[in-house]
Amino acid sequence: MLTDAYEGNRASMRIHSRSQLVAEVAGYATRKAPDAIRHFKLQPDDLAEFVSGRVGPRTLQKIQQGERATGQGSA
Repeated sequence: MLTDAYEGNRASMRIHSRSQLVAEVAGYATRKAPDAIRHFKLQPDDLAEFVSGRVGPRTLQKIQQGERATGQGSA
């Protein structure tokens, strides 16, 4: 869900995700790089999918289970 019109202020984009980490990282990206989000015409779901892919499913699963993750690609 966007709080403003599509061409409007992307810094106010709301990200809905099952993962709090994904939502926080995607929210950070929209605050720090709103022009890039607008340029690539990313929708909230697209951005959440991108963040999930970069973090990786194994890392997300470990974080959700409360384990310590050492970084992307960690076993």
